[in-house]
Amino acid sequence: MGINIFRFFKSTESPEPLVEGMYADQYSNQQVRDYIFSNYQKRFPIPAETPETHPWKFDPLDPPKHWRFDPYYEHWIKQQGK
Repeated sequence: MGINIFRFFKSTESPEPLVEGMYADQYSNQQVRDYIFSNYQKRFPIPAETPETHPWKFDPLDPPKHWRFDPYYEHWIKQQGK
């Protein structure tokens, strides 16, 4: 059993009330499913791909603009743009 994050959404805006204990994949009404998915995307947006959020996609020896990799702390640092 997972955590039902949809309990945080306001059920008054849904085409029909959301039921506590009912998971997103259990709803059959497509309008409710669209509502759940739309609110999920608003609450948990896809983060921008930066060295901090997706470090495996970046080369520490050829960092993107305004980013530097600190090998001592093994952490990407965003620097102020000039």
